[in-house]
Amino acid sequence: MHNWKVTGVDTHSSEHKAVVDLVNKGILEIPKTEDGKYTNIASINTKDAITKEEIVALSQKVNINPNQFNHVKTKGEFYKKLNKIIEKM
Repeated sequence: MHNWKVTGVDTHSSEHKAVVDLVNKGILEIPKTEDGKYTNIASINTKDAITKEEIVALSQKVNINPNQFNHVKTKGEFYKKLNKIIEKM
């Protein structure tokens, strides 16, 4: 029996779909403890600002040019665009 539920997440948004796809493809990792034992230590917030370092790291992971994401401001925007590019590969 479950006595909890996830709140505040739009499971029908394009950002949510992109995150799920990227996690399932092994590109985006769910935050976890150092020992890898627990994965519910932090959220993946698509409204957070994306850093150049994050863009470069994930772009390198799939061997694409990070410069095509120069205009992207949020993690959600980045995840959506990255996922679209990967789907076309």
